[in-house]
Amino acid sequence: MITFNQLKNFLSLAEILHFARAAEKLGITQAALSRDIKKLETELSSALFDRSDKWNIKLTAFGKVYYEHLKVLPEMLEKARSEALRASRGETGTLRIIVHPSIYNQVDMSLVFQKMLHKWPEVKLKISDAVADMAPAVIENGECDVAFYPVSDFSGRSKGPFMTKKMFSIPLMLAVPSGHRLARKETVSMSDLAGCRFILPPVEDAPAFRRHLENILVNEGHFSPVVAQEARGPMATQNLVAASLGVGFVPATIRNTFPGRIVFRPLPFKAERTIVAAWLDNNPAPALQNFLSILNTMSDPAFREKKKKVRH
Repeated sequence: MITFNQLKNFLSLAEILHFARAAEKLGITQAALSRDIKKLETELSSALFDRSDKWNIKLTAFGKVYYEHLKVLPEMLEKARSEALRASRGETGTLRIIVHPSIYNQVDMSLVFQKMLHKWPEVKLKISDAVADMAPAVIENGECDVAFYPVSDFSGRSKGPFMTKKMFSIPLMLAVPSGHRLARKETVSMSDLAGCRFILPPVEDAPAFRRHLENILVNEGHFSPVVAQEARGPMATQNLVAASLGVGFVPATIRNTFPGRIVFRPLPFKAERTIVAAWLDNNPAPALQNFLSILNTMSDPAFREKKKKVRH
């Protein structure tokens, strides 16, 4: 079997064409070098060197072709070592990220991606959208490395194999059609909400968020909400509110897409959406660790420095 040392010794001798000097450069005895070359020739069933003149050895025709193909080996090995080292430091590779679509309307995610690629420009980011309640399953299945999604009841504790990190919280506001009776009130009470028709997220898309909102209205307002329409996400909610089909809950950071047709009012109860990042605790990807270090520097208002504010 051909060994790496045999190939290394062959390359050195093929470049120097002198046994003594090649052995000295390799740090081995001339006899050891000679043995390795003979073993290699035996494995190849061909002579690599013409030794008819021991003071002036030459490559055979076979040896010349063999050398031409092997001379790139040191460069390839060094490149392989360098690339492997860079990958182990998270400087290359692909980082798979999913983001709940509603987050884009509330924060500038490009700030995170920009900081990551500024520091590690050769990492490829693969960004996908996902429904919030699907995010944990997507992570656990190995389909992504990290997910950003909103939750309504973040406890600060990681569950199961997941690690979660709170990025920030966004309070909710009430979106009201401009012709609605509540549009004339600056302050809305729980009793004011009792007679409203609501636009809430679909159970199948956001069961936890829907349940959270309904529980607040039942427990604090002592009424079961009349769900007139369902909308997935704040932009869809705004469209239905603008059509005067009901009132809805939207993040306070959202831009008013329908000025003159929608007004926003503070809620008579505390309700917010917490944006979290989640990943598998046992994910060893170095690029993920680098990305998490970026997140640690952005868990503050700077993360939302370009956010859009509601225009009433």
